[in-house]
Amino acid sequence: MTSVAPAQLPDMLETWRDHLFTILVDGTLGRKYLTLTGSIPADFPSIEIMRLYLYPVTTWSDGASSSSLPQFNPTQPNITRLTAFCQDHLGWMQPKIHKYLRNNFWPTTCMQVLCQLRTDDGVILLKPTFNVEK
Repeated sequence: MTSVAPAQLPDMLETWRDHLFTILVDGTLGRKYLTLTGSIPADFPSIEIMRLYLYPVTTWSDGASSSSLPQFNPTQPNITRLTAFCQDHLGWMQPKIHKYLRNNFWPTTCMQVLCQLRTDDGVILLKPTFNVEK
């Protein structure tokens, strides 16, 4: 893992974004995702969102740990069930749900998915090689 000073992070992310665009348009993923590349903002991923993703606030954020609890890996949220819940229990309409999901789930869900992309032989395509300093 390479540490990146906060001042260098925007340049490093620009290089990372260029690599992401290449993967999305060259067919590495089995098809080309030209429309998707047009919807990725120039400041994706947000440095603040990355900081929250890399350093989540948890019970053990102070460095303490607990051996009494099982270790687990985070999973992707079930967007279909979340959408149904918002409709059924909160009475939200589709535009409000889409706005909520876009603002609250898109950055972290996309980052998690992108960091897990692998080729057929198991090579990680976008392995995070940086550390956002606190």
